Amino acid sequence: MPPQTETVNSLSPDCLSSFRILIAEDDSTTQLLTKNILEKHGATIDIAGNGIEALTYLKQTCNTYHLLISDVHMPKMGGPELIQHMQKISNFNRIPTLCVTANNAESEKQTFMDAGFNSVLVKPFYEHQLLER
Repeated sequence: MPPQTETVNSLSPDCLSSFRILIAEDDSTTQLLTKNILEKHGATIDIAGNGIEALTYLKQTCNTYHLLISDVHMPKMGGPELIQHMQKISNFNRIPTLCVTANNAESEKQTFMDAGFNSVLVKPFYEHQLLER
């Protein structure tokens, strides 16, 4: 397993035009907010409503994503379970992952990092916070 880092890489607006990002999120407001921020800076976005849909996107696109942004709690399959599945598939375990959660407890953030996420972002968030991850 690759070493975990505190942040994915700064998503500077000038480099997003070449990024393809998968958002796994069941909340339509968070989907729209995240999508709009990233598209505004040129990224190509796909949205999955749960972890199962996200795995389907990953398989159908032959791992062309530069980043996965995933909610923790989603129906059918949550973020930590999605990460576990990705780690078992060699091509998918190299995609940087950003956990988006409403839980601000430091112990929970560490739990998400231990589960395999590269970085954690607490909802609600501002544009600059997302781009800094």
